[in-house]
Amino acid sequence: MDIFNVIILILFAEVIFFPINKGYSLAAVIVILLLVPGILKFNIGVNLNVFNLSIFIFCALLFFYSRHQQVQFRGIFQIIKGYWGYVVVCAFLASFGEISIGEYLKNMLLFSVEYTMFAYAMCYISLDDKAIKIIDISLIVCAFIIIAYGLFNYFTFFNPYIAYISLLTDNFDMANVFQEESRGLIAGRISSTFIHPLQLGQASLLLFCYALHQFEHRSRLFIYWPLVVGLMLMCVFCGSRSALVPMLLAIAIYVVYCKRTSYIVLSVLVGIVLALFCYPMLSKETKDTVEGFVLFWNDKAAAKAEMHGSSLGGRTEQLTYAFQVIDNRLLMGYGEGHVRNYGETHSGMLGYESVVLEELVDGGILGTVFFFIFYIGLYKGLLRKCINKEEKGRAHTLCVPFLFSICLTGISYSFFTLYMIFYFLTLYNIINGREQRFYIESNSTYHS
Repeated sequence: MDIFNVIILILFAEVIFFPINKGYSLAAVIVILLLVPGILKFNIGVNLNVFNLSIFIFCALLFFYSRHQQVQFRGIFQIIKGYWGYVVVCAFLASFGEISIGEYLKNMLLFSVEYTMFAYAMCYISLDDKAIKIIDISLIVCAFIIIAYGLFNYFTFFNPYIAYISLLTDNFDMANVFQEESRGLIAGRISSTFIHPLQLGQASLLLFCYALHQFEHRSRLFIYWPLVVGLMLMCVFCGSRSALVPMLLAIAIYVVYCKRTSYIVLSVLVGIVLALFCYPMLSKETKDTVEGFVLFWNDKAAAKAEMHGSSLGGRTEQLTYAFQVIDNRLLMGYGEGHVRNYGETHSGMLGYESVVLEELVDGGILGTVFFFIFYIGLYKGLLRKCINKEEKGRAHTLCVPFLFSICLTGISYSFFTLYMIFYFLTLYNIINGREQRFYIESNSTYHS
């Protein structure tokens, strides 16, 4: 069956299941995001990749079925609406006279779909435990497909799925190029069901941060441990420090917030002893690889491990060049969408390997500041819903590593929406879990 027919079937399922259970519909969105490469597009007046199209459909269905519902989280809703309004107004002012109204509207549509539309919609939706279970099952299945296929890529040095998609869409097969690039002990950077290793790394990081808490008590150990370990391997085998270092940070946050003090002390002591005992026994190549990944700020360590990504000096040069690019537009930049449409004209920016670089060129100093206000506002909004240490640990585990990742490498694909999916799943899991505990305690008190 042609891949486009499969996509149409999934989108059809999204439409059919929405009025029955929004969890099924959201599960279809997740399948498209995690298993269908973004280079597949549908032209509906604007070229939307399949994931953005699925988000557009999801939000349109919400407007049709639930437009009279009340906002669930007013504070979070105001943060999203405020950021969207700021970008719409400032992008118009920054790009006025430079681009046509049609291009401006196209840029605003793509920005809305990729950053705020889904989050805006989720403020009107209630996800009960049944809906979340459906979504969780789709996440587990997709994660195991990504892991199994990623391991197949790593050991065979071959990615036939992405090769087929690239051929079908007349795109250059980037996955094949990176399969041949080794980094220290890693023999080839894999991309699994994605077109680029960075996409695999960032998707695996977000899946890992969610799975670490969500599936610890909700799934059997023979599912939980292979899932968590497999996602860790994907963060390693993608060959990106922007996935590996935040993953280690997520583990550290999880241990500090969700384990007893005695467990933390014991883990630290065991870790120190193992490091002191085992590290001197490692080969020089292994030591160089470990240092190259962990000491991401150390250019010499990266060079020894043959990691040819941007060095600290390279990033500094990119930042300097970004300020040169917006020399006469320091406050508001060129307007949202400039990097997407014209970013290649600024050759010194290379791949805009940080959200800071992209926001500077698109939105200037003000746009960069407002993006971080937006992100931290959402982060604080989630923390306000937490009342105990474990709940706060869930919020920190999701928000801090992803922020660290996008500062190192930028936002891959449309993964800010994937982040928002996990954000609201985390929010509803916290709320639903608390309600269930209250119900059980109330019943216990009543019967006693």
